[in-house]
Amino acid sequence: MKIGIIGSGISVVGFVKNLKGNHDVQIFDKAFKLGGRLTMHRIDQFKLNLGAQYINPQSDEFKEVILDAGCYPLNGSVIDAQSKEVVDASNFFIHEDGMDTIVKKYLKDFDVHQNRKVTGIDSDKGKLTFEDGDSEFFDLIISSVPNQQLEKLCDFNVSNENIYSKCIALGASIKDKNLFKFNCYKNFSKTISWLALSSSYCNQSPLTLTAHLTPESSKKLFDHSNDQIEKIAIDDIVKTMNIKNNETIEPLKIFKWRYALCQRNNQGDGFIKLNKLIAIGDWTLGPRVESAYESGKKAAMALNI
Repeated sequence: MKIGIIGSGISVVGFVKNLKGNHDVQIFDKAFKLGGRLTMHRIDQFKLNLGAQYINPQSDEFKEVILDAGCYPLNGSVIDAQSKEVVDASNFFIHEDGMDTIVKKYLKDFDVHQNRKVTGIDSDKGKLTFEDGDSEFFDLIISSVPNQQLEKLCDFNVSNENIYSKCIALGASIKDKNLFKFNCYKNFSKTISWLALSSSYCNQSPLTLTAHLTPESSKKLFDHSNDQIEKIAIDDIVKTMNIKNNETIEPLKIFKWRYALCQRNNQGDGFIKLNKLIAIGDWTLGPRVESAYESGKKAAMALNI
């Protein structure tokens, strides 16, 4: 069977890892990097996990998947800044080269086309159209993009309860590690929901921090300029941590996800089929990395080919 896959995130790993038989599988991603929301960003010598920084596996099977990819327990400590209680992070797993390492491991033997944007899908004919005007036919198409994006690509309209939250992440370098007592901060402030130092996953590179803004702040600031967002976020960090000199924190990158957190929790099939198209992803099950993997797995097992 000739299978065309849109996207290269963790749901695709769940699909290809559990696919039976020998098939002609081609993967298309509009980005230059694999991994979707797991992608690590690199600026010069700095590493920035602006997507998922850790995975908290709930099943032994998924834990084995990430361990086989080289993940290991998070370094240091995590504090809930609101309750002032230390968070049990014994089941938090990270990777020094980013969580996209998981995707790279399991997709390395497949035909992956990066920087190849799909602009149209004909689910009846199994046809993909690309940004350059070319098209290709497949026996089956797997889409791992959020359903709002999928609806723009084809006649895909499902009655659902999906509520997506925008997400903004700031990556910055730090000159003084002693400014932060803990490696990671949950519920950091009213503006920032999660803040983590790169020392939580890597001690070999220059120190950086990643700050994920709250859904409310992300929605409010999403259309602001990067300079405005950087100033607001860094001012908040300086104020919250009582840092006297904000020049110790140097902004490196702002990254935005329009469809980041899906608040749906559906215990259905875990995928949706429309003719020659199957849609997978966390939005079919719930807002967890593991949910995305499970969705791909369920789709592959249901094919029985």
